[in-house]
Amino acid sequence: MFENLYRLTDTPAKALISAFFLLIIVALVDHFANYQISFSSFYLLPILIVTWRINLNYGLGASFLSAALWLFDDYWTMEKIPAY
Repeated sequence: MFENLYRLTDTPAKALISAFFLLIIVALVDHFANYQISFSSFYLLPILIVTWRINLNYGLGASFLSAALWLFDDYWTMEKIPAY
């Protein structure tokens, strides 16, 4: 399993692309899942991959992108939460 992860992230370009697709997948699963289930820890995986394989500056960019997607997803799902 870790050999496949290494193969997907052995170059900086592959790491960036893999992390981007992983972030999109996490954001989509978070969007279509129930609002009571938290996916906040899964947003850290792409940040970890980018920071570990490339450098801190790209990791900061990935963290801002993750935070923006998480914020937009929470904003869009707030309209679906029933008001009691």
